[in-house]
Amino acid sequence: MEPQIIQKEAFSVVGVKLHCFMGQPNDFSQLWGQLFGRMGEIENITEQGISYGVMDAYDESTGGWDYIAAFSVDAGTIAPEGMVKLDIPAATYAVFSYTMPTIQETYDMIYQQWLPQSVYEHAHTPELERYGMTFNPEDPNSQFEIYVPVTRK
Repeated sequence: MEPQIIQKEAFSVVGVKLHCFMGQPNDFSQLWGQLFGRMGEIENITEQGISYGVMDAYDESTGGWDYIAAFSVDAGTIAPEGMVKLDIPAATYAVFSYTMPTIQETYDMIYQQWLPQSVYEHAHTPELERYGMTFNPEDPNSQFEIYVPVTRK
């Protein structure tokens, strides 16, 4: 599967954060429920009907990382209490489409096959999951996208 390579301008997100560890269960559905339950508190949402899962602050020594369920907002937006704001820099992304049942095999393919064999390497900026207006978490065939930040080797 060849990704689409795109340029994305800098943008900001506001959402709720969960600190995760590789190989341990993480309750993302509860986190997304918190985000949608507090959606009315977030001002200046810029992409109506679009949400992001943002993966940041990976620590190789512990296997820990932050996952933020979020909406894109105007740069000057202040996060409501109990939420976080993250400014994501402009970047080049390799974009892969997938479905919920194939998420793990898609990540395995990206990091074990595509990235090592490509002319790119990970750019060490936040990685994104983008959930479009047609995404339905109840439909296993519903597609969404992984945005892997890349630079040329």
